[in-house]
Amino acid sequence: MKAFSSTGALGRLGSRGLTRDFRARLEVPPSLWPMAWHATAVVALLIALSIAGYLVHRSHRMQYLQAMDTLKSAQQDLERLRQSPPADPISSIRLAEASTVDDILRDFGEFGKANAVTMGAVTIERDVEAAPEFNQIRITAKASGEYIRLKSWLTELLARYPSLVLSTLSLRRTAPDSSQVEATLSLSLYLKGRR
Repeated sequence: MKAFSSTGALGRLGSRGLTRDFRARLEVPPSLWPMAWHATAVVALLIALSIAGYLVHRSHRMQYLQAMDTLKSAQQDLERLRQSPPADPISSIRLAEASTVDDILRDFGEFGKANAVTMGAVTIERDVEAAPEFNQIRITAKASGEYIRLKSWLTELLARYPSLVLSTLSLRRTAPDSSQVEATLSLSLYLKGRR
């Protein structure tokens, strides 16, 4: 025979009764709440709004301080540049002598032969709109050969003449399955002073 504990049953009943009582209070419309509940709700709402406002303000303040640090750093860099301006870019270019044009034309052919690149038409024209400190000569050329050899030829040419700049390069295969390409290239050569 089982022993019956009245305290346990009453305790369970009592907790269920408390839960029902609490639920009943929650289901009461706010208009019927006691004044203390209204005051507690208002205070809780004010505290939540204050915390949210503080967090937003703090976030904006941090962004403002970061922006000010960036601005201050940029102003310091600008002031440093004003005090010591960079060197004239023209003076830092390694300009070639006028005779370099003949050397380049000679090397076009020599490097071409060494790399099995066939040279086509070569056009040379002086750029009249260049700066007064230097001459700019435009060289347009056509060449054909294997892609790897053409690349090697152009690399050797540009490495030998630092003042020679590749402006445009157009490659076209002679056949879909061929390694032979036809190239049209435009180069600029920068020479010292005006002639």
